Amino acid sequence: MKKSVKIISLCLCFALAIPFAACGQKAPIDDPIEELTRREKFWTAGDEKENEAFTSFTKRVFQKAYANDMLNLHFTVKEPENYGIERPAMDLMAESDFDDQAILDELNAFDFNSLSRENQITYSIIKEDLTDSVSWRDIPSLESSFSYASGLQTNLVTFATEYEFFIEQDIKDYLDMMNQIPECFALLLSEEAARVEEGYGYPDFLLDDIISQFSDVSSEGEESCFISAFDERVDAFDGVSDSQKRAYKEENKAIVLEKVFPAYEETAKGLAALKGKGSLSGSLSEFGEEGKAYYEMKMKGKSSYNGTVDQLYKELSEFYAENLTTFQNFVESSQAVYNQYRTWASGNAVTPTDPVEILDFYSANLSCLFPPIEDTTYSVKYLSKSIAATMPTTLAYYLIPQIDNYRNGSITVNPYAGDDAGAMNTLCHEGYPGHFYQNVYFMSREPDPVRTLFSFSGYTEGWAVYAANRAAYVYEYPASACYYYRFDEINSSLNYAICALMDIDVHYYGKTAADLAVTYQLDEEEAEEVYRSLVQMPGVYLSYGVGCCEMYALRKKAIALAGVSFDELEFHQFILEVGPCNFGLLFSLAQEFYQGV
Repeated sequence: MKKSVKIISLCLCFALAIPFAACGQKAPIDDPIEELTRREKFWTAGDEKENEAFTSFTKRVFQKAYANDMLNLHFTVKEPENYGIERPAMDLMAESDFDDQAILDELNAFDFNSLSRENQITYSIIKEDLTDSVSWRDIPSLESSFSYASGLQTNLVTFATEYEFFIEQDIKDYLDMMNQIPECFALLLSEEAARVEEGYGYPDFLLDDIISQFSDVSSEGEESCFISAFDERVDAFDGVSDSQKRAYKEENKAIVLEKVFPAYEETAKGLAALKGKGSLSGSLSEFGEEGKAYYEMKMKGKSSYNGTVDQLYKELSEFYAENLTTFQNFVESSQAVYNQYRTWASGNAVTPTDPVEILDFYSANLSCLFPPIEDTTYSVKYLSKSIAATMPTTLAYYLIPQIDNYRNGSITVNPYAGDDAGAMNTLCHEGYPGHFYQNVYFMSREPDPVRTLFSFSGYTEGWAVYAANRAAYVYEYPASACYYYRFDEINSSLNYAICALMDIDVHYYGKTAADLAVTYQLDEEEAEEVYRSLVQMPGVYLSYGVGCCEMYALRKKAIALAGVSFDELEFHQFILEVGPCNFGLLFSLAQEFYQGV
């Protein structure tokens, strides 16, 4: 099963309601009075006994997934005992005994047609994910646990700032985790050395980038966020005495300075010793058929797309061409207004730039396009300069809270990114109506907890891109900028699509930086910079580009199916209620939703 640490949902320009609808039985066919709505017809109830058996099964699957995984459990559930989970010991190196095939066999025994719509969706998600996992199990990993985009060396920085202390045991677990870092790094370094010997190592320039990440962390000394962030959280914790707080802080400081930083330094030296032994380009395509197979697996995981890479490339190309034509026609047909906007924008901030002001505005002004959510609490935090240095491409991120703590969320902003002009879109993406809003809406429906085991970044990032674009229509721009929202929507779609296309070009079709320069009309320096970014983060841009493309394709399909009865708010509600899944399933469900069951 593809299970990863649920820590952050990043936006790279990733990681983040109404009551559950009653799903009563369909009205009798011969009842001329009662006419069920489209939504009521869709959310059918199924057989009670089969549903009870199925939810009992998924409960055991959920419990099994966290039986020896305290780190993932902490970021997923605040009170594990309420889910029948006995709190495991913190063990970074514990191996999962989750048996994909055994669970798949048990799943196949259920009668799909007897399940409620909600459980049918869960069934389909589990089956597809585990079937993929079984078929992909022999594909060798072509990426390191120390990868540039999501390696442990940078994830630990996020742990340092985001690991919440709800009870005193959380503090002890965190310290246990920090104590295990040297042994964990040593194990992963030995695995990396083995990968290199097998011919799967990174090129020197990428190793240099990764080694720099280690150096950035270990060079902070006593100013490190590993110390300051821990101290802040312990000071804010009410469950222990002041003397115990001091003891915890002293213990953590000693671990960081005497164990964690030396582990970072030794690992950096170990990685440096592997230079000269890896690939030349950093492209996954360099590994031939193995590289293609690995990218196909990664493509689906990152994009939530069900077709082949060739099919995806064709669809993205058409999406890009369509938006480019629309953009050109838009500018040409409204040249005077467009020029007026450009003149105005060159000397004015297009939108508010204060994060709290932006979030407050959209939290109160979206009801015309998006269904309401219940009362929530969110906070806005800012990356320190040292932490921002380890996340140079991150403008902001939403931390997905525990499923039993979903109403409370935090959005962390990078104040050093220098992107005031894009602040509105960034905060829409991470907050309302993007990640934060989507997560609160879905979790308020009390979905089966097993759904949280499966990651669909194509859906989540696609929704955030699409929803942020649509939200721009709510903001009342000055008359001189009246075309801004349409310009921004088209431009956003173009940029995300082109990044996804280039990712496929490099990692699947083997294009070089020189090829990118010719294909996308870039100068040599730009092409080299783009190529380096793509090699650092293979597949990452697919979540955004493919997600955006598929959300707009789904909208187009819904309009075609619904005709004059298409309602944008209803369409958004459908996507939000189905929740994260692969696009193949989402499109199939949309067909049933709009054509009737």
